[in-house]
Amino acid sequence: MLKLKKTIKLLEAQSGKEKEIFALKKKMWSNEITQLKKKNKVLSDADQKRVDELEEMMQVEGVKHNKFIADAGKASEDAFKAGVEEFKNAMVEVNKFLADQGKSERQKELDEIDKHYAELLKKARKYQQDASDINSALKQANTVNKIKTAREIKKDEVNEKYDKEDNEKALSETELKGSTDLLKVKTGNEEKTVADVTRIADVELKNAKDSYEKKKILAKDNAKELENIEAEYANNVYNINKRIS
Repeated sequence: MLKLKKTIKLLEAQSGKEKEIFALKKKMWSNEITQLKKKNKVLSDADQKRVDELEEMMQVEGVKHNKFIADAGKASEDAFKAGVEEFKNAMVEVNKFLADQGKSERQKELDEIDKHYAELLKKARKYQQDASDINSALKQANTVNKIKTAREIKKDEVNEKYDKEDNEKALSETELKGSTDLLKVKTGNEEKTVADVTRIADVELKNAKDSYEKKKILAKDNAKELENIEAEYANNVYNINKRIS
């Protein structure tokens, strides 16, 4: 019995040994009960009291052990569920990453807007279906229309932002190409003949027109800026033609 008690103490100092501890305690108490019952055919009051104590201890320890097993099982189940949920979330990110491959930043933003407002519309339509009276239903229908309007406004803002970026890039590329073409036509051109001067002027006129067209697109909603672009283009064309006349 002393040996069992020592082993139990050693196990209790460790973690994860609850099953072994319960088995040893049960064995120790069962042995003591057996020894007490062997001692006399009729137990003394003191021995009977000890047997009752031991049996109660075994019952209590059994209940505690069963609770431990149940809690451990629940913890394992919860941990498993948490692991599955974490994996699902990770796969959502992976699938989104793969789905976004090849998409422009514009399309990604538009898709996010559609996703966000689709969830709002789903909720609003459910409330509309659950409405208990006509006034509530009409109110929810109005909400649905507002959500749709907000979605289109957001998408317009995104498209406007990327349209501007695309047009600015197009203007920059046009002006760079024009500058390169002009450098090429000027290289080795001493401008001693009308033909030499005309070749340069033709490139300058083309550059002015190409830049003018791209700038007009950028300023399409700004009347004053458009007026300035028109004046700038007319002035450039006038000066180029004047130089070759």
